[in-house]
Amino acid sequence: MASTGVTAWEDGSIPSLAPTNLTDSKVPAPSNPPIQVKVEDAEHNEPPEPCNDFSIPESIFRTAKNAAQGTPESFWTYALYRGPESKKPTVHYCKSVETTERVIQKYFANQKVIGFDIEWASDFIKYKRNPTHGPRKGLSLIQIASEDRIGLFHIAQFPKRKNENPESFVAPALRKIMEDPGVSKLGVAIKADCTRLRKQLGINTQGLFELSHLYKLVKFSESKDTHLINKSLVSLAKQVQEHLHLPLFKGEVRGSDWSQSLSWEQIIYAASDPYAAVQLYYVLDAKRKRLQPTPPLPWHAELDLPIRVAEGIEIPTDEEEDDGGEVIKSARGKDTRSPEKEQVTTAEDTIEPPPNLDPKPALLERIRNFGTRVSSQV
Repeated sequence: MASTGVTAWEDGSIPSLAPTNLTDSKVPAPSNPPIQVKVEDAEHNEPPEPCNDFSIPESIFRTAKNAAQGTPESFWTYALYRGPESKKPTVHYCKSVETTERVIQKYFANQKVIGFDIEWASDFIKYKRNPTHGPRKGLSLIQIASEDRIGLFHIAQFPKRKNENPESFVAPALRKIMEDPGVSKLGVAIKADCTRLRKQLGINTQGLFELSHLYKLVKFSESKDTHLINKSLVSLAKQVQEHLHLPLFKGEVRGSDWSQSLSWEQIIYAASDPYAAVQLYYVLDAKRKRLQPTPPLPWHAELDLPIRVAEGIEIPTDEEEDDGGEVIKSARGKDTRSPEKEQVTTAEDTIEPPPNLDPKPALLERIRNFGTRVSSQV
């Protein structure tokens, strides 16, 4: 197999060869136009609100905003963000269980919210009934992110072992954070991703936080249209352009083979999703906290509870579905509604983790049987 030219230190971190923008990485501009967001005020012409230690500097944002539409310079990417001392988010590209374990224990073990995404081989369907391929095709790459770091755990590239089984691919630290209900895993269509994680690796994820629920809560609480709050999914691309004020990059790389060693273009793309989820969470949560009255954060998605518009007031919502009939994830697990993908930043602000306590059985019964507003006793 030819080398991709991507190297990493012992902890999986990539040296300072990482491109500062998409031009440096020689990523081709996507063929499809970016999502068009109606700009109704000056907010979308300014950098997104700094909600943690990492933000987009004015000069870098202005360069992207003024770039020709559709060019690599015009897209939102995690590489735009800067933290203390102009530090960029660190990407750890891990190709073994041992490196994955070290990186998670050292950099992610104490996080209370992490961005999450997965990728898998585009031709997985033809291997579906061949158990010898297992997670290497069915779940090729796991991506997580915190405020200042991004972890890419390349399951498909883990060294082959004799008599390997799903457990052979799972670092104990990864299982621990994914199954911990006190750690919120952030993403779009995250229940589907975690179902695949369970089927391929036997990890029973808890603490699933669907960003679409928070997006709807903030959007329609601000406009006083609370009757429009529901659980339909909203693509990450749309959320990023609306709240982070730049379109996400989406090139042909999204349909590439994720079971092979990653190229720079794939690393940029893969690192974007979980990082975008983290940045969106911080920005949306800051907007939620300014609402009067201030609604609680949505429940973790696995609890299947209504979205609350205020403490004790809940709006019955249907099961999750795509927003307006649009496809949120394709058969390859990609966000296909818009041509741009996301990339996200970091921070160390104090953010309230979503509630994860199980509600009382009686409350669950009332919600599911009657679908009416009820008073929460949690």
